[in-house]
Amino acid sequence: MVFFQTAGFRISKSESNLTVAALQGNIPNKDLDRTIKTLKQLIDLTKKAAQNAQTEKQPLDLIVFPEIACPILLLKYKPDLKPAEFDLWTDKAADYWEDRFEQLQIFVQKLGVPVIVGLSTLEFEKPPKPKQLNSAMLIDPKNDRTEYRYDKMRLVMFGEYLPFRKYLPENFFLNKLCQEIGGGTKPVAIPLNGGRFFLSVNICYESTMPHLIRNQILTLKKQGKEPAILVNMSNDSWFNFSQQIDQHLATHVFHAVENRRPYITATNNGFSAIIDSRGVIQKIGKRREAEIVVGSVSAMDCETPVYHYIGDLPPIACMLGIFVLIFMGRYKNGNRTLVVNSYTA
Repeated sequence: MVFFQTAGFRISKSESNLTVAALQGNIPNKDLDRTIKTLKQLIDLTKKAAQNAQTEKQPLDLIVFPEIACPILLLKYKPDLKPAEFDLWTDKAADYWEDRFEQLQIFVQKLGVPVIVGLSTLEFEKPPKPKQLNSAMLIDPKNDRTEYRYDKMRLVMFGEYLPFRKYLPENFFLNKLCQEIGGGTKPVAIPLNGGRFFLSVNICYESTMPHLIRNQILTLKKQGKEPAILVNMSNDSWFNFSQQIDQHLATHVFHAVENRRPYITATNNGFSAIIDSRGVIQKIGKRREAEIVVGSVSAMDCETPVYHYIGDLPPIACMLGIFVLIFMGRYKNGNRTLVVNSYTA
């Protein structure tokens, strides 16, 4: 029997296989009620995925939602602070959001399948305003622990933050259009199969940053929690099914190959897909359709690639080489001009 060693466990090949359902929504961004409609659509898809697995007597180990699919605020604040101390916040509002999050936990418990959901987190640290975060969190039906939460580290300019905002006048038009949110500070290893192996989440266009994903894996590896599977949660509804959703899908393929790890992406109005460590798309949703993309990934399908050792040195070396060649070409052309001018004189 083949074994995979990780996190102090010995895992057989059969134990390392996960059956995953990546949800794909199709509610357009221009729909004014898209938030509620998207959540309802994803809840229906979640129920259907669980029912299909039960009917076919097949295991379902994980369900992945797209980015910020749940209009729920997860409240996190220090014990010595109360929500009422913050602007535009009351104890009644806090009770409302805590109740909605509890309902989500109850839903997952009844479902009996771990779910990674996209939601917003409010961290109450310093009055007068809480810090809002774009989060992905594991909800496990077997416990109510909420520490397995990843907060998006790299934010989208003009979408999630405005550069030099503090230097702009208060009535500047972009201040009203751009919502200011906070960024996370570290990667998070999300345990699966009883903590026998881990996965790492990146959110939205963090998938365009190969160095970020590489650094996240290496950071977690130093902690003894090296992720064997990568997950992306996105909302591509801003691109209205244009070629940008194809380009976004391509970034996932690249990172599966670069890091030699299976890659799962769950997207609203894009392509949800399951990709193996060679970059082969095993399962993919259809354009403009709400779907459940179900496939199998294996923790034993990962290995340490050269990219983890050398990083971005090759492209940096190529860039420096191009600059050297440009300089040499200009220098030689300059010498030739001097010779011609001297001969003419």
